[in-house]
Order: sequence, then C-alpha cells, then structure tokens
Amino acid sequence: MKLGKSRIHLLIMLFAVSSLLVHVPSDAFAADTWTAATTTNVGTTHLHEVSMSDASNGVAVGAAGTIVFTSDGGDTWTIPTTTNVGTTSMNGVSMGDASNGVAVGSDGTIVFTSDGGDTWTAATTTNVGANNVRGVSMSDASNGVAVGDSGTIVFTALVSSEDSTTGEEKESSSDTCYDCEAPKLTKVEVHITSQNSDTQRISTSSEIWHFEQDTPYPMFDDDITPIIADPGDEVEIILELTDNRTLEKIADSGTYTNFLTKPNDMNNFYANNFDEYGKVSTTFYEWHNTGDDLFYDYDQTVEWSPADITIQESAEYVEGGQAPNLDGLVGTFTISFKMKFLQPMQTTDVWVQATDRSGNFFKVALPLTLKVAGNEPLVFESNVNQKVLGFYDESMLNDVVSDWTGSTQDVSELAEILGIADEQLPPWVANLALWVSEDRISMGDMIVSIEHLINN
Repeated sequence: MKLGKSRIHLLIMLFAVSSLLVHVPSDAFAADTWTAATTTNVGTTHLHEVSMSDASNGVAVGAAGTIVFTSDGGDTWTIPTTTNVGTTSMNGVSMGDASNGVAVGSDGTIVFTSDGGDTWTAATTTNVGANNVRGVSMSDASNGVAVGDSGTIVFTALVSSEDSTTGEEKESSSDTCYDCEAPKLTKVEVHITSQNSDTQRISTSSEIWHFEQDTPYPMFDDDITPIIADPGDEVEIILELTDNRTLEKIADSGTYTNFLTKPNDMNNFYANNFDEYGKVSTTFYEWHNTGDDLFYDYDQTVEWSPADITIQESAEYVEGGQAPNLDGLVGTFTISFKMKFLQPMQTTDVWVQATDRSGNFFKVALPLTLKVAGNEPLVFESNVNQKVLGFYDESMLNDVVSDWTGSTQDVSELAEILGIADEQLPPWVANLALWVSEDRISMGDMIVSIEHLINN
C-alpha cells in the first residue's frame, strides 16, 4: 500500500518534533556540579572577588594582600611572583583578557598585570587618594572603571596606540584631554584672632605663604612654622587656588587637622583622611560646590563657621600670566575656613585639598603645625595647705598610663601610685589617663588637674 505525500510529510514532522522533545544537550546545566580546587594557595584567607577572562584563565583576590591566578580553569591556583600590595586588603579584580587585568583594594591601592597575574605593578596615577577602592570593571585590556569610598569613581582609557600597557594612566596632550590638570595652590593665609576677656581687646596675628606654579603641588622646604592658639581663639585658613579651566568648576575643597591614631569609637564614615604617618583627621571641614558641606569634630574641639567662597575671573586671556586658563580666563578661587577652638589640641599638621569636576585634585600638608595651648591656669580656693603630688614613682605612673585603653578603667591603681585615697578620684579621671596615652595632653597636665581636684 502506498502512502500519500501529505501523510509522509506529516510523519516526518512528528518524528522531528518527538526528537526535539527527548534530546538533551550534553553540556546543559554546566554549573550544576562544583569541584574543589586541587591547589588554592590561600589557606583560610577570605576571598573577595574573582574574574575569569575565559574558560582557563582567571585571578582571585582577597584579604591580607592575597592574589592568586589560574590557567587551568580554576583547578590549581598560583601565588604571583610580585604583587606590590603588601598586606593591603584587595577588594576587586577584573581581567580584560587572558593577560591583562586590574586589581583594587584598601588605601587607594590599584595594581595591574600584563602577564596573566604573575606580576603586578602599582599604577603611576590613581586620583583616589587614600580612599578604599571597592570594585573595578575592565571592558578590555586598556579601558575600565574603578569605584570606592566617598563617591570615588576613576577610569582608565587607551590614549595612544603606541603604548597599550593595562591599567597605567597615560600622558595625553591637551587636544585629546579637555581637563588633565589639578587645581593649584597659589597662596595660603592663616589668621588667629584673640579676644582678651578682661579688656575686650581683640588682636590678630597672621602668616602668609606664596607658592610657585612650576609644579603640580606646592614644594616646601624643611622650615615648618609652629602656630599656637588658645581656647576661645578663632583660626582662619584661607586658600587661594587657580586651575586650567574655569574656576566655577572647582568641585570641592577641604581643611583637615587634629590628626590622631584612629579612636576605637570614631565613625568609620569620617575616618578617610590620613596624614603621612597613617593618623586620621578627627577635625575637618569639606566644602562641596553642588552638595551639602561636610564637617566633623570627634571630641568637640572646635566650632566651624560656614566656608566663604570668592571667585574672581577675567574674561580676557592673559598670555604668559601667572595663572593662564585654557577657557580664556584668568583669576583666583579663594576659600576661607574659620574654626573657633573650644579646648586644647595637641601639635598637629594641617592638610588641605581641592578637586575640580574632572576629578583632578591635590592634597598636601601645609608648611605649618597648629597647637591650641592649655586653658587658663587653675585657681585653687585656698593658698594655704595645698596638696601636691610631688612624691610618686614617675616611671611606674608612666607605665600604667601608657597601657591605658579606655575611659571606663578602674582609677584605684592611679590613686595608689599617687598616694591618695580611692574616693578622691572619681571615675571620670580615667579620661585624663586615656588622653595622656593618646598624646592629647601631657603627664603634667594630668597631674595639675588631679591636684586641682583634690584641693577643691
């Protein structure tokens, strides 16, 4: 019996459909089964990020400066020959291809590799300061973006076909980069205004520095000017800036002082401004052009006044002028920071910074130190039979105070060394010992305060 053509076509279609229904590709659900790597070389270290450029090659990063790479799909991982990150926590990595990639981490760390992860080189220019960098994404070997704390966003891009190394910022000419220069600091003024409480006489002292503009940052010699104020004084710091683009595009500027070893209870949100010794600024003011100003004072040292801004620009380009502006303008951007000190402050640096809207910035320590001296001398109620603490073991007292770790510790040990009764020292005296251990006051200041206490 012969089948008609229509019936043959129907049978063929049914067979094809049934074949599709029962056929399962051999590589379906490839990620359903995971196998432990043969070799990891990371021990129990926390890993934060991994990036595979293809099925075989990839890099993983983590805490304590950990970087490892694989070339066999993740079965074995190898420690790089060079990382250039020390023990810095590495937060993110992105491989643009099998050879080239970028890793980022805490304290502004950015490193790149061009050999698959075996050797890593620190980027020449990062523009992230000491901000923690949290993530990075490379679209190819030369182009990518990194992000981090305090609104940090930076990018790298290939600007010359003659040099295509990964991750390192390249020099570019003015015709390929609209704004490649950071603002420059041209002048700094520091004014201290004091008012005598008895005579109501107001006096002002000033220091002024001018800076050459041949280098991106002010170049200071070893001459550091010590500036000393008293509680109740107003200290005004005036920065004069210029830039290669209109000064209306200065995005933010800040003044940072009162650098201390980071207090345990200091909010980490504010602990992003460090000096060259790793101490954190606990008193600072940041002016923002398009947002709210940010000011912080950990231990109620100062009262800040709002920043005062003055922009003076000429509409005519001045050839060879002190501050030529590529937009055809010349002029200065002046910002004034005022702080009234409420209590003493140890000798400390003062750092300043400014950033334009293209993300170019400088951050430098000024050629001065600032100290707020102690309060007025203590006045005892009686001039006779004053109790003094002249007979104590100074070395033993110093050992006890240097190990002080908190303001809630028992003060009985202090009382025993000083030869006074426990009840004469209230618990808050522990704060004095803590401040001595943090170098915020001297041992002599603590002794004078305790003598005042036991005589009143």
